[in-house]
Amino acid sequence: MSRSISHNRIQIKERREDVLVLLTKGMKGYEIAKELGVDASTVSRNIHYLIAQSQNYLNSLAKETLPFMYQTSIEGIRNVLKECWNIYTLKSNKEIK
Repeated sequence: MSRSISHNRIQIKERREDVLVLLTKGMKGYEIAKELGVDASTVSRNIHYLIAQSQNYLNSLAKETLPFMYQTSIEGIRNVLKECWNIYTLKSNKEIK
């Protein structure tokens, strides 16, 4: 039975991947259902699952990755500004002398 459940999960995962590809091609749910030979309600459930996965991914990105990217970007900007002022100060001193 475990093998059957595992096989079924693999089929569901593959179908969801197919649904995603067909969605990116601009197909509607009923067209995808016809293409894959499954019921439209199955495709609808797969689309809802994919939407939930996308939302989870974005939430994770917002909570974990973006703050770090923001912090490193701000630090990089500070370093650039500091270097710009150093260059400006050196040129100004040379021009004055």
